[in-house]
Amino acid sequence: MRIYRPESTRAIPPEAKVNKATGTVTYTGRDGRPVRAVLTDTGKMRVAQGVWHVAFRDGLDREQDIAGFEHEGASRTLAAKIQTLIDLCGEPMPTDLREYVNRLPTRIVTGLQDVGLLAKDQVAVAAPLADLVTAYLSALAARGRSAKYIRQTAAMIQETFTTCNFASWRDITRDKVSAFLNDLREGPRHVSYGRSNSFLRAVLGFCNWVATDRGWAQESPLRVLKRLDERQDRRHPRRAITMPEFKRLLDATAKGPERFGFSGRDRAALYMLTFETGMRASEIRRLRTADFDLANHRVLIRGVKATKNKVDRWQSLSPGLCEDLAQVLANRTPNATPFPVSIRTADMLKEDLQNAGIAYQAPDGTFFDFHALRGETASALIATGTNIKTAQGILRHATAAMTMDVYAKVMDEQDAGRAVAGLRDLYADKPEQEIKQVALRTGTDDMPAELYGELYAKDELDRTTSDNIGQGNADSVSKTPLASRKQGCAPIAGVLRW
Repeated sequence: MRIYRPESTRAIPPEAKVNKATGTVTYTGRDGRPVRAVLTDTGKMRVAQGVWHVAFRDGLDREQDIAGFEHEGASRTLAAKIQTLIDLCGEPMPTDLREYVNRLPTRIVTGLQDVGLLAKDQVAVAAPLADLVTAYLSALAARGRSAKYIRQTAAMIQETFTTCNFASWRDITRDKVSAFLNDLREGPRHVSYGRSNSFLRAVLGFCNWVATDRGWAQESPLRVLKRLDERQDRRHPRRAITMPEFKRLLDATAKGPERFGFSGRDRAALYMLTFETGMRASEIRRLRTADFDLANHRVLIRGVKATKNKVDRWQSLSPGLCEDLAQVLANRTPNATPFPVSIRTADMLKEDLQNAGIAYQAPDGTFFDFHALRGETASALIATGTNIKTAQGILRHATAAMTMDVYAKVMDEQDAGRAVAGLRDLYADKPEQEIKQVALRTGTDDMPAELYGELYAKDELDRTTSDNIGQGNADSVSKTPLASRKQGCAPIAGVLRW
């Protein structure tokens, strides 16, 4: 076995420099780099080609030749792997050799198959799809994806491939996948654009992993498929309610009977906690008593399992809510779950809405369910002039566009005026000292006390929040006393009190 670079004899270019003493010719190649060739006895030059070749004898003692790489070292490694394939005599490849073969360019794999050193089923993209999907799911787990996400992704990939009769990588076609997604939307199941996009994301992620991350294929067969605009087909649109309505919901809930294992007081505290922090039900479900730092008016939202961005954050709480949470958390152990929220959060909220005289589904078909409380948080923040980046941090969104487009409800000037007026009205029964505390938390602690009332009497609230008010990484916040930072509550914290 040897490696070599094929040579060809050519005429010497006019601009080339000939050194008869050393027998070499130097000239500039097409790429602008200098090329050195060997001077022949006939007055021409002998030029080596760019790609190294591997010459060898196979198991049947036949001479074979495979074009390798431009780099000599990589070609020598290829020669060693070829020798290993010859020695295996068709036996299964070890894991390291299989991974090496799977990373080879298609032209080299094809060449090895043509000379009989590789069987068709020894290449990754020719393996059963089930094996590739299993490897992909393992890669998702290694990235830290949750078990629920992996389970749902596996189910969507399996349903797509089974319905389309895909058995191997080469069976996957964009036309069949597109037809499958169209049948999901237009057929008996009549799924939404959002659900259709979920299926597409699952199979796209798999194909991109095979082609791009692993390099087992030249390109993804589904690369041209695009997601649909989910805004054109919303099946469960959510809405925001006004602040007076929300206050009425809290008052009615606190006085209401026990529902779904929660007392009225605990449910009201749960709704207020969701409103102030914008937490998802999954995040609330994983809270422990030890995560509440009521003395410093904050709660730790852990990102390992619950939050989408997987970042721990301290979220600020209003003093009034902390007082009610103190009653909820009383006599609970540090590892206890104060709010074991079930999947029936919508049903629980629906009964409380009915008790408060607020429609769960509005005449225009929009809903106010438990997750709509996050939208209520965003809408309240934006309506009160909160900087969009601050609102993004409170809601823990990846981008500010998501905060605006998905959660902030579109309100005309009249609706916005009523909402802001509702926020101001809630201060009517508060003593001046309490208003002073709220103003201090919103960054106006240097304003004379007599101007506090004038502040809230304006037609529009002044924008007094900074980009980092009440938010921060868990490590950085925990190192600085809350009082010394003169910021502790989010812009909406302390607004509502029942």
